[in-house]
Amino acid sequence: MRQMSPLIALLLLAVPLQAQFIPGNVEASLSAGLQSIAGAGASSTNIMLSTRVGFFPVEQFEVEPEFMIVKGENVTAMYMFNGNLAYNFKLPTGTASPFILAGYGITNSFPIFNLLFQNYDTTIGVLNLGIGMKILVAKNVAVRVEYRYQKFTGEKTSTLFVYTSTMNVDLTNHTVNVGFSVIL
Repeated sequence: MRQMSPLIALLLLAVPLQAQFIPGNVEASLSAGLQSIAGAGASSTNIMLSTRVGFFPVEQFEVEPEFMIVKGENVTAMYMFNGNLAYNFKLPTGTASPFILAGYGITNSFPIFNLLFQNYDTTIGVLNLGIGMKILVAKNVAVRVEYRYQKFTGEKTSTLFVYTSTMNVDLTNHTVNVGFSVIL
Protein backbone atom coordinates (compact mmCIF):
# COMPACT_ATOMS: atom_id res chain seq x y z
CA MET A 1 0.00 0.00 0.00
CA ARG A 2 2.90 2.39 0.73
CA GLN A 3 4.11 2.01 -2.85
CA MET A 4 0.66 3.05 -4.14
CA SER A 5 0.45 6.21 -1.94
CA PRO A 6 2.49 8.52 -4.25
CA LEU A 7 0.42 7.43 -7.26
CA ILE A 8 -2.87 8.03 -5.43
CA ALA A 9 -1.68 11.45 -4.23
CA LEU A 10 -0.62 12.39 -7.75
CA LEU A 11 -4.01 11.42 -9.15
CA LEU A 12 -5.87 13.38 -6.45
CA LEU A 13 -3.78 16.52 -7.02
CA ALA A 14 -4.12 16.45 -10.79
CA VAL A 15 -5.85 19.36 -12.49
CA PRO A 16 -9.20 18.72 -14.16
CA LEU A 17 -8.69 16.81 -17.41
CA GLN A 18 -11.78 18.25 -19.11
CA ALA A 19 -10.13 21.69 -19.09
CA GLN A 20 -7.67 20.26 -21.63
CA PHE A 21 -10.30 19.21 -24.21
CA ILE A 22 -11.08 22.69 -25.55
CA PRO A 23 -11.02 23.98 -29.13
CA GLY A 24 -7.53 24.78 -30.36
CA ASN A 25 -5.69 22.38 -28.05
CA VAL A 26 -3.56 19.55 -29.44
CA GLU A 27 -2.96 16.11 -27.91
CA ALA A 28 0.22 14.25 -28.89
CA SER A 29 0.22 10.53 -27.95
CA LEU A 30 2.81 7.80 -28.07
CA SER A 31 2.40 4.12 -27.25
CA ALA A 32 4.60 1.11 -27.79
CA GLY A 33 4.36 -2.64 -27.53
CA LEU A 34 6.68 -5.61 -27.54
CA GLN A 35 5.49 -9.01 -28.72
CA SER A 36 7.44 -12.23 -28.34
CA ILE A 37 6.18 -15.48 -29.84
CA ALA A 38 7.88 -18.86 -29.46
CA GLY A 39 6.93 -22.37 -30.47
CA ALA A 40 7.56 -25.21 -32.92
CA GLY A 41 11.31 -24.57 -32.83
CA ALA A 42 11.02 -20.91 -33.91
CA SER A 43 10.60 -17.56 -32.19
CA SER A 44 9.84 -14.00 -33.22
CA THR A 45 10.01 -10.63 -31.51
CA ASN A 46 8.06 -7.65 -32.85
CA ILE A 47 8.15 -4.01 -31.78
CA MET A 48 5.09 -1.80 -32.39
CA LEU A 49 5.17 1.99 -32.19
CA SER A 50 2.02 4.09 -32.45
CA THR A 51 1.91 7.88 -32.68
CA ARG A 52 -1.12 10.15 -32.90
CA VAL A 53 -1.78 13.86 -32.94
CA GLY A 54 -5.28 14.86 -31.87
CA PHE A 55 -6.86 18.21 -32.72
CA PHE A 56 -9.92 19.58 -30.88
CA PRO A 57 -12.07 21.53 -33.39
CA VAL A 58 -14.86 21.77 -30.78
CA GLU A 59 -14.95 20.93 -27.07
CA GLN A 60 -14.58 17.19 -26.31
CA PHE A 61 -14.47 16.14 -30.04
CA GLU A 62 -11.07 15.15 -31.38
CA VAL A 63 -9.75 14.49 -34.89
CA GLU A 64 -6.95 11.94 -34.43
CA PRO A 65 -4.65 10.97 -37.33
CA GLU A 66 -2.57 7.94 -36.33
CA PHE A 67 0.53 6.20 -37.67
CA MET A 68 1.61 2.72 -36.54
CA ILE A 69 4.72 0.84 -37.54
CA VAL A 70 5.64 -2.73 -36.62
CA LYS A 71 9.13 -4.14 -37.10
CA GLY A 72 9.91 -7.78 -36.47
CA GLU A 73 12.94 -9.99 -36.75
CA ASN A 74 13.79 -10.74 -40.40
CA VAL A 75 10.65 -8.91 -41.60
CA THR A 76 10.24 -5.69 -43.57
CA ALA A 77 8.60 -2.93 -41.52
CA MET A 78 4.81 -2.82 -41.81
CA TYR A 79 2.72 0.33 -41.52
CA MET A 80 -0.82 1.45 -40.77
CA PHE A 81 -2.29 4.95 -41.35
CA ASN A 82 -5.61 5.68 -39.59
CA GLY A 83 -7.93 8.67 -39.45
CA ASN A 84 -9.96 8.51 -36.22
CA LEU A 85 -12.63 10.68 -34.61
CA ALA A 86 -12.88 10.58 -30.80
CA TYR A 87 -15.35 11.89 -28.23
CA ASN A 88 -14.01 12.56 -24.71
CA PHE A 89 -16.64 12.33 -21.94
CA LYS A 90 -16.67 14.57 -18.86
CA LEU A 91 -16.64 12.95 -15.41
CA PRO A 92 -17.35 14.72 -12.10
CA THR A 93 -13.91 13.77 -10.69
CA GLY A 94 -12.15 15.70 -13.43
CA THR A 95 -8.87 13.71 -13.49
CA ALA A 96 -10.10 10.91 -15.75
CA SER A 97 -11.99 10.95 -19.01
CA PRO A 98 -13.44 7.96 -20.85
CA PHE A 99 -13.46 8.20 -24.63
CA ILE A 100 -14.81 6.42 -27.69
CA LEU A 101 -13.33 6.48 -31.18
CA ALA A 102 -14.16 5.39 -34.69
CA GLY A 103 -12.14 5.66 -37.87
CA TYR A 104 -10.77 4.09 -40.99
CA GLY A 105 -7.27 3.51 -42.31
CA ILE A 106 -5.02 1.57 -44.65
CA THR A 107 -2.20 -0.90 -44.07
CA ASN A 108 0.18 -3.08 -46.04
CA SER A 109 -0.39 -6.06 -43.75
CA PHE A 110 -2.91 -7.70 -41.44
CA PRO A 111 -2.63 -9.52 -38.11
CA ILE A 112 -2.63 -13.25 -37.47
CA PHE A 113 -2.69 -13.96 -33.71
CA ASN A 114 -2.05 -10.22 -33.06
CA LEU A 115 1.11 -10.21 -35.22
CA LEU A 116 1.25 -8.45 -38.56
CA PHE A 117 1.43 -11.34 -40.97
CA GLN A 118 3.20 -10.23 -44.13
CA ASN A 119 4.15 -7.07 -45.97
CA TYR A 120 2.06 -6.78 -49.15
CA ASP A 121 2.44 -4.53 -52.19
CA THR A 122 -1.25 -3.63 -51.90
CA THR A 123 -3.30 -1.72 -49.37
CA ILE A 124 -5.80 -3.29 -47.02
CA GLY A 125 -8.61 -1.30 -45.38
CA VAL A 126 -8.88 -1.10 -41.58
CA LEU A 127 -12.03 -0.17 -39.64
CA ASN A 128 -11.17 1.10 -36.12
CA LEU A 129 -13.57 1.14 -33.15
CA GLY A 130 -12.30 1.81 -29.66
CA ILE A 131 -13.08 2.70 -26.09
CA GLY A 132 -10.66 3.85 -23.43
CA MET A 133 -9.68 6.08 -20.55
CA LYS A 134 -7.29 9.01 -20.20
CA ILE A 135 -6.04 9.65 -16.65
CA LEU A 136 -4.23 12.90 -15.98
CA VAL A 137 -1.02 12.36 -13.98
CA ALA A 138 0.51 15.83 -14.38
CA LYS A 139 -0.71 19.22 -15.56
CA ASN A 140 -0.55 18.31 -19.28
CA VAL A 141 0.29 14.57 -19.23
CA ALA A 142 -2.21 11.70 -19.24
CA VAL A 143 -1.90 7.91 -19.24
CA ARG A 144 -4.00 6.50 -22.06
CA VAL A 145 -5.45 2.95 -21.91
CA GLU A 146 -7.53 1.77 -24.85
CA TYR A 147 -9.31 -1.31 -26.17
CA ARG A 148 -9.27 -1.37 -29.99
CA TYR A 149 -11.41 -3.48 -32.35
CA GLN A 150 -10.09 -3.55 -35.92
CA LYS A 151 -11.65 -5.08 -39.03
CA PHE A 152 -9.20 -5.70 -41.90
CA THR A 153 -10.70 -6.05 -45.40
CA GLY A 154 -9.17 -6.14 -48.85
CA GLU A 155 -8.22 -8.17 -51.87
CA LYS A 156 -4.95 -8.97 -53.59
CA THR A 157 -4.71 -10.49 -57.05
CA SER A 158 -1.45 -12.12 -58.15
CA THR A 159 -0.49 -13.42 -61.59
CA LEU A 160 2.28 -15.88 -62.32
CA PHE A 161 2.59 -16.72 -66.02
CA VAL A 162 -0.96 -17.74 -66.99
CA TYR A 163 -2.15 -18.44 -63.42
CA THR A 164 -4.09 -15.84 -61.47
CA SER A 165 -5.02 -16.08 -57.81
CA THR A 166 -6.97 -13.75 -55.54
CA MET A 167 -6.55 -13.53 -51.79
CA ASN A 168 -9.46 -12.04 -49.82
CA VAL A 169 -8.71 -10.48 -46.44
CA ASP A 170 -11.55 -10.42 -43.90
CA LEU A 171 -10.07 -10.49 -40.38
CA THR A 172 -10.75 -8.92 -37.00
CA ASN A 173 -8.23 -7.93 -34.33
CA HIS A 174 -8.70 -7.06 -30.64
CA THR A 175 -5.90 -5.22 -28.82
CA VAL A 176 -5.26 -3.21 -25.66
CA ASN A 177 -2.93 -0.24 -26.08
CA VAL A 178 -1.20 1.65 -23.23
CA GLY A 179 0.66 4.92 -23.67
CA PHE A 180 1.00 8.57 -22.73
CA SER A 181 -0.58 11.75 -24.06
CA VAL A 182 0.73 15.29 -23.79
CA ILE A 183 -1.79 18.12 -24.17
CA LEU A 184 -0.22 21.13 -25.86
